[in-house]
Formats: sequence, C-alpha cells, structure tokens
Amino acid sequence: MPDLSFHEYVTVAFFLSTLLFLAIASFVNGVYSRRSFALLAIVTGAVACIGMVSGPVDRPAWDDAIGTQIMRKGSSGGAGMGGGGAAAQGQAGGGRATKQAAAEAGDGGDGGDGADAAAGDKGFVRVLSPAGGKNVDSRSFQDCLHCPEMVPVQPGDAQLGGRAADPRTEAAELPQRLVRLAKRFAIGRTEITVAQFQAFTTATGRAAPACAGYATASGDKPAECMSYADAEAYIAWLSEISGRMYRLPSASEWEYAARAGGSEAYPSGDVLEPQVANIGSPAKALKTAGSYPANGFGLRDMVGSLAELVSDCWVANLKDVPSDGRPTLSASDCARRTLKDAAWWELPILARVSARRPLDVTTARPGVGFRVVRELD
Repeated sequence: MPDLSFHEYVTVAFFLSTLLFLAIASFVNGVYSRRSFALLAIVTGAVACIGMVSGPVDRPAWDDAIGTQIMRKGSSGGAGMGGGGAAAQGQAGGGRATKQAAAEAGDGGDGGDGADAAAGDKGFVRVLSPAGGKNVDSRSFQDCLHCPEMVPVQPGDAQLGGRAADPRTEAAELPQRLVRLAKRFAIGRTEITVAQFQAFTTATGRAAPACAGYATASGDKPAECMSYADAEAYIAWLSEISGRMYRLPSASEWEYAARAGGSEAYPSGDVLEPQVANIGSPAKALKTAGSYPANGFGLRDMVGSLAELVSDCWVANLKDVPSDGRPTLSASDCARRTLKDAAWWELPILARVSARRPLDVTTARPGVGFRVVRELD
C-alpha cells in the first residue's frame, strides 16, 4: 500500500472517479468529441491543482532517514551508530537557528504503543509531543520503552561563553567565541529521571546513588547525585539496549540547545523571571521533570532543576575549545569534567547559559544530574 495521507487518497479517488464518469458519458453519447476531451482535461486538471494547492493533512514533513527510522515503529536497527558515531543517518539540514518564543507548559501528544517495546527492543515508540519552537525536526521520539524522550535539533551557529561586557561573566567563560555545529543531534527533553536511572540499575545490578535526594524521590523527578562515572555507565547501557549511539552532550551542544537561537544570559532573556525556572530557593524543592516552560527548541529545565554534567574536560578558559561543537578532551585536567546550569537551591547567576564549573569525575553530590544526546548524522 502506498504511503499516502487520507487527503491524498481522497484526491486520487476523486480524480479517477471523474475520469471514469467522463469516459462513460462519452460512450453513452456514442462519440469521442473534442468537446468531451476538452471537458475531461479541464476537470481532471482542476482536481489535480486543488490537490496540490491544499496539500496533505498531517503528512510528516519529516520522511527522511530519521523519519523512516523513528516514526515507523518496529523498524529494524538500520545502520548502526558505533563508538565513533559513524554510519550517517541522512543529510543534515542547513540553516542558522533562529530564536523562538518559549513554549507554554503542556507536553501531551499521543504516546505510541509502548506495549510492544520491552526493554532491549530495537523497535521505536512514537511520541508526538508539541515542541516549543519551530525547529524543523520538532517531533520528539523514544528509541525504547525505558529510553528518554529525545528532541532532534538542527545544526547552526551559536556563541559559546559569556559576553565580556556582562559583569556576571567569569574568566572561565571567556573569550566568547562562535561555534558551528554542522550535524544534527537529538537531546533529552528533560534530565534523566529517577525511573529511567532505576531501570538501568535494576538491569545491571549497579549500586544506586547513596544520597537521600535520589533514594526518596519519585520516579518522575530528575535523578540527582550523579557522578560522571554514573552517567557514562548509564549511557553505555542505554546505547546497548537501544542499538543507538548515546553520549553526554558537549558544552557547546548544551549551550546551543539551551540558547535555542538566543544570545542572552538565560534562554528567556538577560533577566531570569521566577516563573520560568526552578532556581534560587531551597523552599521550592525539586519538582517533576519538565514542570517549567520549554525553550524555543522544546527543551525543559535547561535552567534550574539540577546542574548538568557535560563531556568536556575542565579548562580554565575557552581559548582552545573546538569551534565545531566537539568536547574539549585533550586538556590535562580530565580528572574533572564540566558542569552546566545549577540546582534549584543555588543562585541564578550559576544557571546562566554560559556559566560553567568543574566537578571531579568520581564525585556524586546532591543537585547534579545529566541529560543525554543521541547522534543522528
């Protein structure tokens, strides 16, 4: 059966029925007159034009490599994305990211048939949650039942680091520099949740974080007390059960996704309004993942909630950071990795998009979590 929308089926059926009717009418009249053929050409041409102008209803504009593999549940594993992120999954869409208004809360959508997607299943669960902006690949997806919800992000340019003229900018955020991400990637809509991390510890027998913030949290809360070692172990397991290449975001990818085309200190502007992020007050407590409005790419909790680990080794400034979005891995201080954002009880100045600080790879402290990236190209 051809992969056509309902609208396209109706257009084709109308076209064929019109053609049949005029042919029968010509036979009844007993002649194939020029007038009959002229009428036939005019009517059928009009039907075709109407179909092309009105266009299909809800036909995915996304039916490329990623649409084929993600939106059709039950697809085979396809080209594997091995350790080096090889096996391209389609051509990257060009264009510079443009700033979009932050989305209102509400991530409804029709969750796919999760009953068929047990842990380890290579099939896909279709999740059509409305994203906040008009990013081309705005539909989210899950690779397996226990996999996080991912939002594809188009390539583009962004400023990494803080503005020298901003008095809040620290030395570690300078010099500000342009980074150009040439490939699409998908990033978690929220931080990894307790339920998602528990699926990993249950399956592997790895010890759960020992802090009370993790042990007493409900499954829909972001998982805190995460070390870099915890994140890497979870990601290795996630890549294995999904058959896809997952990893931590680089600092450049994280900032690009957080800014969503903007250039201000926070995704919502240079001044952080209290209603757009869970930050700055211990009394607020850690809330359900995704409780606050999304940014222009449809991502939630990019400010506040938890501080987030990224893959970069710690460096004192941005002078030698790669300009293509790759993480800094050649630094001498890889015993420490980089933290972005801040926990809900910390000061908002630490949650600026450009803010960064180090964390030892073996340290698991309250208020630290992570979100993941999946390679698409």
